Amino acid sequence: MALAIETRLVTAAELLARSDEFGRCELIAGEVVTMAPAGARHAALCSSLNYALQAWCRAGGGGRVLESSGGFLLSTEPDTVRAPDVAWLSPRRAAEASTVGYPVGAPDLVVEVVSPSDSAPAVFDKASMWLAHGAQVVWVVWPAQQTVWNWSRDAGRVVLRNDATLTSPLLPGFALPLAELFEE
Repeated sequence: MALAIETRLVTAAELLARSDEFGRCELIAGEVVTMAPAGARHAALCSSLNYALQAWCRAGGGGRVLESSGGFLLSTEPDTVRAPDVAWLSPRRAAEASTVGYPVGAPDLVVEVVSPSDSAPAVFDKASMWLAHGAQVVWVVWPAQQTVWNWSRDAGRVVLRNDATLTSPLLPGFALPLAELFEE
């Protein structure tokens, strides 16, 4: 006779309250999904993108940049909390970065840096989820191919190669040459 194992869904409030217990994770439809620490290349790319966005904000672009430890509540009952590698909140939403809980909805700009263990369909699904929950732009960075998907709800997905410059109408004046981003 097999034993039935009962699993209980976790809420966003429980995830936040028990973050030390859960470690680095996301909450997908109430289920805790642990995430392995990223490698050095991944961390360096996140840091570079974070720095470039922070510099743009301070130079007059405005808004607020958050790193990967910050989650966003995308849906409830059951709860889904996702954490992008880098996020930007517009000046209109910047105050949400100071809230104790998770901001509701996706950030205006999401950056996801693809890890070697990520599959293309899973990355596509995650980017689609961000857009479906309110993100205006999602940048998916593919380190091995030195490309970026610049994906917006209005213009669709554009693949940028190493010789291109990363820009967005969402961030007037922001320009990051991909050759600079991907330099070793």
